[in-house]
This record gives sequence, C-alpha cells and structure tokens, in this order.
Amino acid sequence: MLFRSDSVERAIDGICAEFERRLRELNPQLRSITYDIGDLYSWVDNMPDLSALVFEPKIQAYVPCGKEWIKKKAFTHLRRLADQAGR
Repeated sequence: MLFRSDSVERAIDGICAEFERRLRELNPQLRSITYDIGDLYSWVDNMPDLSALVFEPKIQAYVPCGKEWIKKKAFTHLRRLADQAGR
C-alpha cells in the first residue's frame, strides 16, 4: 500500500483513514464505526509491507521508518483529534 503526502501528519491521517475505510467495508451494516488504538495497531502489524520514508533535512535524505514509528505517530495523531473534539 502506498500513501504519498507532503507531511507526516497527513500521511498518518491517510493511514488511519484507510483503516477506517476497511472497517466500514467489513461492517457495512453499522452506521457508526468505533475502534480503539489496539485495533489500529493490529491492522498496522498485519500489513505485509508498511513503512514510511520521511525526509530528514539535517542529512538531506529520506529515512525509512517502520511500523513502531507509524504506530507512535498514529497514537499522537488520534490523541490530538480526540482532544480537539473534546473542546
């Protein structure tokens, strides 16, 4: 699966959106889809080939980031969205 983005936040948002799309596809009878971070982590872990190439300005190169990095960024992203929704 390939996600292209000009920012880490938008890339992580795309990954989360793909997970949510997959949940809706698997559960078309549900009007509302809910999940916890563990569900997202399991989906990420079960993706056969998921990583991110992130531009590192200090070395002027792209650095590969694995699933653990993606999960940490997803947690931060979803927490920020939840905090914004709670305001």
